[in-house]
Amino acid sequence: MKRAIVISILLSFIMGCGHTKVWYSPAKTVEETELDVKECKKRAEQPQEPPKITSRPGYPTDQASQAKEKIQRVEDCLKAKGYRIVEKEYLDSQGKDYYDAAPF
Repeated sequence: MKRAIVISILLSFIMGCGHTKVWYSPAKTVEETELDVKECKKRAEQPQEPPKITSRPGYPTDQASQAKEKIQRVEDCLKAKGYRIVEKEYLDSQGKDYYDAAPF
């Protein structure tokens, strides 16, 4: 439960209250983007290294840094697939379709 709260708070700070940016690739359809986001999230969930035990009584655990690493793995995966972060307003003004969901 604590982990979910830490991740939610961290994502709120990273994404902002109302995210106005989305991952976009002009070469991908909305459906392809949705599949790529799901694949990148799944890859990010796979264990990378054993978690480090760095907590002491009265100090936060390493959950926040693990959440940051997961987000970074999702971002790296999407960038490798040719996506970039674009303002929604720009895509709307151009009449472009996009997958409107945070990839986390």
